[in-house]
Amino acid sequence: MNTDAKTGSLAGVKVIDLTLMLAGPYCTMLLADQGADVLKVEPLGGEFARVSGPFMEEDTGRVMGGSFASINRNKRSLAVDLKTPARKFSTSTSASWTGSVSATRS
Repeated sequence: MNTDAKTGSLAGVKVIDLTLMLAGPYCTMLLADQGADVLKVEPLGGEFARVSGPFMEEDTGRVMGGSFASINRNKRSLAVDLKTPARKFSTSTSASWTGSVSATRS
């Protein structure tokens, strides 16, 4: 992992990514590509897009599909159980870390 400070027009901007599948992760990928510090929050088992292909030949466990890898580049990831009240509180508290939260409607 590159520990250098991010550069780009959005350097210093922090975003919590609560999106799934394609449109939301694509949007936050663009923000990350421009230097934003994006924290992707996933369910404990990981976002279901992780297990959709295509897969690299050496990924025998099929844990990181190509589509997921491409639209979630330049992001940090955190697995959280959002179904428990304590986790919901910690996620809302985490929003104070950032000026932007990206979420899709479920």
